[in-house]
This record gives sequence, C-alpha cells and structure tokens, in this order.
Amino acid sequence: MKRQSELEIIWPEFYHSDDIEILDDYSRTEIKLIINSFFKIMEKVGYESIGAWGSQEIFDVLGYVATETEKDGTNKAADIFVKSYNMIGAFLGFAAKKNLIPITYKELDYLLIEFERQVPLLNGGESETEVADSFDEQVDQSLLPEWREYTANEISGYTKAWVRLYMNSPAWKKRTKGVTKIIVSVSMQVLSEKAYDIYRKTPKSWTKKAIHGILTNFFVSNVDFTVKQYKYVVPALTGLLNFLATKCLINAKRVENYNRYLVASEAEMFELAENPENFGLAKTAMINMRKQGIDLNDDEAIQNYMEQVNLSQGVGNLKLNHSEGINLDNVRSLSNGQMKKAVEQYDPSPDMTNYYLTCEHLDTRGENIWSEADRLHKLGVYYGIKLWLKRSKYKLPDYLTVESTIGPVSS
Repeated sequence: MKRQSELEIIWPEFYHSDDIEILDDYSRTEIKLIINSFFKIMEKVGYESIGAWGSQEIFDVLGYVATETEKDGTNKAADIFVKSYNMIGAFLGFAAKKNLIPITYKELDYLLIEFERQVPLLNGGESETEVADSFDEQVDQSLLPEWREYTANEISGYTKAWVRLYMNSPAWKKRTKGVTKIIVSVSMQVLSEKAYDIYRKTPKSWTKKAIHGILTNFFVSNVDFTVKQYKYVVPALTGLLNFLATKCLINAKRVENYNRYLVASEAEMFELAENPENFGLAKTAMINMRKQGIDLNDDEAIQNYMEQVNLSQGVGNLKLNHSEGINLDNVRSLSNGQMKKAVEQYDPSPDMTNYYLTCEHLDTRGENIWSEADRLHKLGVYYGIKLWLKRSKYKLPDYLTVESTIGPVSS
C-alpha cells in the first residue's frame, strides 16, 4: 500500500482551520494543488519532510520560484506566482502555529515580511529603499512602478476575505458602537485599493503618506459618507487591523504604526468632510440627485440628469459658480460616437478605470458609494474632454495637458 503523504495527513486539519478562510477566493482543490506543488519542490531540493523546512530553506525555495517567475516576464506567470504565494503563506502560517515546521510563527512572519520587501512581484515593484515617509501629498506617478491588474485583483480578493473573517469572529461583537458593516467594508476597500492605485502600496507596506493622503483626499472627495459616518472610519479600520494582527495576517508592529497614522489623519478628514467644496464632481452630483429624489439604481435617470445639468448650466457648476470661470455650456465639438471613442482614448487612467468598471465592487448605491467604481467616472471623462476641447474659451494654466485637465473632472 502506498504510504500516505505528509500533506494528505495534514490537509484535513488545515482544511477546517481559520488559516484557510482568508483564501476563500480560491477553490480548495486549487489550494491543495499549489501546496502539493510546493511540497514537491521542497522534496526535489532535498527537504523531504516538512519538519526540515527552516527559515533559510523556505526563503531560498520561495526566492527560486520568484526568480523563475520574473524570468518568464509575463503577467500570467506573475499572477500565478502571487496567488500561489498567498496560498503557501497561509499554509506555512498554519504549519508554524501547529509546530509542524522548526520555526515559530513570529519568525515566519519576519521571514515573509523580508521576502516581500525584496521581491518586486509582491511589493508593487518598489525598490528596497523606502521613499522618505511624510505627509507630503505630492505623488510623482512617473516614478512609481507600473500599475498591474493582477496585483489589484489580489489585494481586492484577500482584503475582502479579511473583512468577512472579521465580521464572522467574536471580535466583531466587541467593535466600537456605531461601526457598521458598510463602513468597515467601504473603508477597507477604498484604503487598500487607492493605496495601491495612487502609491503602489499593498496592505503590508502602507506608509504614513499613503494613509494620510487617502483619508484626507479620496475619502473626502469621493466616498459618499455622511458627516456622522466619517467619525467611524478610523474606529472601523483600527478595529479591523487589530483583529488582523491577532490572526497574524498583518505584522502587529505594522498595525501599531498604521493605527497611529490613521488617528493622526482623523481630525483633518473630519474638517475637510464638513465642507462640500471639497467633494468631487461625481460625489456632488450624487448628493444633488439624491436631494431631487432620483433613484441611484436607475442608470437612465442618472444619464438624463447629467445631460440636463450640462444643457442648463454645465457640470462644472455642480460645484463652482459662473464667476469662478468654469462653464461647460453649449460644448458640442464631437459627435456622440466620437465622444465615446475619446473617452476610451483620453481616460487618464485607462487600465485602472477598466478594472474599476468591470470588477466586483460593493453594492452600496442608495446608501453609500465611492464614485470611481461606477459609470459616473466615464461621464466625468466625457465632460473633461469637452472642457479641454474648448480650452481656448477658459483661462486654463499653460502647463495643463489633456490628461491633467480630464483627471480632476473625472475624479
């Protein structure tokens, strides 16, 4: 009779553990296949028993796989590597806690943090030298690594799993009074996705600049929270992060730093959120539509409203007075078909936009919504193009390009 493999012996307990719950976006068959492949690689290089998997052995084998993936150079290979790493990391965490490998969970945690720091596929393509951390909001996109859809998908997948795990845990019942599921879900989704989109930071590499920048900019301009709901954003995030630290999903020291950055940004976010002048055009449009009783689930009604705004006063006047110099009245430079093509061509962030418009997002219309995840973004691009086409009529700064003109209108 064939001897049962170590994985077959270990698998049932791992299958029913909390550690596998963070991998809910993957099938159990796929997870087992990847972990089995990792066992075979370890055996091939001489570590036939899981009891021989020390820090150096794990680091070396993961490094070998990462190097081979980078040599391949395709997005598909990178996608497979990131998914595999998430599965292997979860299994190794389980193995460390069960004393199946000769290192503690804390030692494994530090090992994986160092590994992620050194591997561009896992840290958004950053160099090993961290940029100076400050509250300076300026981000030179030309200096950032390329935005990659597979990384954005991975972040979205595992952060949603983290939120589900938190809400199904005893810790959820001990959350700050007033923190709701929608506030936790939206806040974590916005912070994790925008930290990567704008700063190329993953939840394991967030910085003070990224956290402060998102809370005091995107959260205010795009997230459709009430003033009262904004007061629960930081408690919602710190509660979730503290839970993740107890589950060893994010290093406890990192969580301590993240919480400090969140608290330090809270007062400024409150102040900015109380002033409608700080809201983006799409958020302002939604607020106005809600006041007029327009159903935010009715796409046709939304389109009609936006067209009516343009015909009557210009989309810029949702926020600005005519005296402030922006009026999009009677801009009809392109046919409808040409405008549709132009929206696709001149969107300042086409890869990210297509990702947002096609991937799964929280269904928060009617209560809360963060605008770049819906069709209003493309409407914003549409009106931004109209503004650019009629730039000779307006006093636009000389340094503006078509992209930098469209960007603020579409946000």
